[in-house]
Amino acid sequence: PQIFKKIQPGKIKSNSAKTTFLVIIIISLILLSNLGYGYVLLRATSSGEPFVSVEDEFAKLFQNTPIEKAGIEIKEIGDLLSKQPNIENSYVMVPHIHYAYYINAKSIFGIFDEGIPDDTFENYVTRKNWKDTEIFDSNVHSFPMDRQNIYHPKPDYLVYALNPAAGYQHEYLKDLADPNSEKIPSNFHVLYFSNNTNFTHVVYKINYENDG
Repeated sequence: PQIFKKIQPGKIKSNSAKTTFLVIIIISLILLSNLGYGYVLLRATSSGEPFVSVEDEFAKLFQNTPIEKAGIEIKEIGDLLSKQPNIENSYVMVPHIHYAYYINAKSIFGIFDEGIPDDTFENYVTRKNWKDTEIFDSNVHSFPMDRQNIYHPKPDYLVYALNPAAGYQHEYLKDLADPNSEKIPSNFHVLYFSNNTNFTHVVYKINYENDG
C-alpha cells in the first residue's frame, strides 16, 4: 500500500479495504502459482512424465495411477536394457531424458513427431528425413551431445512410449504401440511391452542386418 501511495498520492489510502483485498489476491496468486509449479516438478521427477498442459494435469488428478508408478516402469526399462550385451557401446533412442538416466548406454532423443508424416520405421529411427532443426534438437538432448552433427548414430534399441493425452505423434509410428502388428518390421524385435500406466511402453531391439 505504501508503494501505491507514492505512485498515486491521494488516490489510495493505506487502510483501504479495497487495497487490502487487492494485496491478498496478488499474494494468493503468487502462492498458488508456486504450489502449481512445485506439483508439476514433483510429478515430472517422480513419474518421468513431461508437462503437457494445465488441462492434462487437472485430468491426471482424477486418475488412480500413482505418480511413482510410471517412474518405476521407466527404471524397469532401464534395468532391462542395462543387462543387454555390450549396452555401454550401444545407442538407445529414447523419448525423454528420464529414460537415458537409467540406461548405461548412449542415447538418441526422439519424440515421434520428427520427419515426414508418412515414412518407414527405419527411416525414422535413422533420422533420414528429419529436418535440420529436428536433428539439432535431437543431438543436443542426446548423450553424448553432438552439436556439430558429427556422429550420425543409428539406434540399436528403441524405447517407444505412447500417451494418448500427450502431444502429437505421427500416425504411422503409433503402430509401434502394438508389437503384434503386421506393420512392425521383422528386424524390430520386442524386448518389453507394458500398458499398465497412462503410457504404453514398448522396447525394440533393431537388427539392421535383416531388412525384411
